[in-house]
Amino acid sequence: MHTDTDMKGYVTLLNEMNGYIRWQLISSAIKHHVFDHIKEWTVAGTVAGKLGGRTDRTEIFLDALVSCGYLEKCCGRYRNSSLSARYLVSDSETYQGRLVLSLASRRLYGLDDIMSLIAAKDAAVFNLGNEPVWTEAFENLIPFQKMVGLNAVETVVSLEGLNTDGRFLDLGGGPGFIGISILDTFPSMSMTLFDLPSVIEMAQKIHGDRISYISGSYSKDDIGSGYDLIWASRSLYYADDLHALLCKIAGALNAGGYFISVHEGLYNEKTQPQEVIINRLGVALSGSDVSIKIGEIEEAVAGSGLILVGSRISGDSGGEADVIIARKP
Repeated sequence: MHTDTDMKGYVTLLNEMNGYIRWQLISSAIKHHVFDHIKEWTVAGTVAGKLGGRTDRTEIFLDALVSCGYLEKCCGRYRNSSLSARYLVSDSETYQGRLVLSLASRRLYGLDDIMSLIAAKDAAVFNLGNEPVWTEAFENLIPFQKMVGLNAVETVVSLEGLNTDGRFLDLGGGPGFIGISILDTFPSMSMTLFDLPSVIEMAQKIHGDRISYISGSYSKDDIGSGYDLIWASRSLYYADDLHALLCKIAGALNAGGYFISVHEGLYNEKTQPQEVIINRLGVALSGSDVSIKIGEIEEAVAGSGLILVGSRISGDSGGEADVIIARKP
């Protein structure tokens, strides 16, 4: 006898390839700027003319985008959904199309031949800790950071007794826009951005003298001192020794200063959450398995002398993540 769970799993099995179809659909639309042509109600024939395609097949293509929630359709006309209008129109301030394609190139890396990745003898075919990875991703991270910066501000605002006239460090902050969101909220604070040398060079061209900079490897180099807040968002995966890094962070904080970590953590023997496991499969199989298990950062915090203030799962534009707040006594 088949249970409802068996049947649901069977249906899922028969439709697993639909994820690939949806990706081909949306990636084609992004690459060919389809959403730029549908800012207002538009018929399929007009879009077909822009794309150089047949009207009947363009209509099928657009209908599929409607089914996935990227377009709306009424009386034979199409326009962008609110999601697409905000994130997939190329002249939008919150355009995310380049980021989506960039993430795909990383997440799908090597997955057309998984068995070769499993059999590879190379220690690291693809290393997420390499500097060129982040210089290439720099521009695409900016709109993402501007989005999650709003969530960062909510977290920092909630800190009791934070010295809002003090100094804070955005550790491994890339383009630095999460830190800038905090600085915009607390303009009396001074901000330092720490990242790899070439990333810092790019950030300096954007922010100029508004903030301070330190370049290097946070595992090997000095990160500065005298901070009242150290923010680390999705940047600690690449630490050579997480315990040693947390001790360095603790030493860089003033008494009463806060450390905030925002990272996705694995659980159930590193089999969940599925979204994180699937997102990182390609790079993990390529030799860059950098995921952190739930509890690892808390354990490193405890060993550093910091006091754990709170830990919670929070959703932001990057998905669910573990937010860990610690304070120096």
